[in-house]
Amino acid sequence: MPSQMRDVIWGAGAATGVLLVGSLLPIWRAWYFSSWEGVGYPATLWEALAQLPANARDVGSTSALCDLHLGNLIQGGILQVMALVIGVGGYRLAAARQPKRCVGPAMRMTAASETEPATTRVSPHGGEQDAERVAITERPRD
Repeated sequence: MPSQMRDVIWGAGAATGVLLVGSLLPIWRAWYFSSWEGVGYPATLWEALAQLPANARDVGSTSALCDLHLGNLIQGGILQVMALVIGVGGYRLAAARQPKRCVGPAMRMTAASETEPATTRVSPHGGEQDAERVAITERPRD
């Protein structure tokens, strides 16, 4: 499996874990109605969603139903943002933990600067006008 795909799986797993834990915590409000009043009790997201059709039938209007579940909608938005942030963080953490691969020779070539020693390579076809000035430095040891 490519390492980038593995990083995506780590990020998606972290985001899914946050959504699952957030949905199972009793921070949501499930509304129950009697003939006299409606009462909201702390419940899991799944219990609140199970009560939603009965709430829509009992309340009657869409605006009253939205007012009733405004807290749940806000908490759902916060949970989505948390899952996104933690998912991206999980992806970046997994990407940072991958070993760095050395691509190329043991010597690396960088653009010459004033502080680095430089050599001039001359093209065999063009002479001095096609010369490429590069600095050859040893790769830093980790």
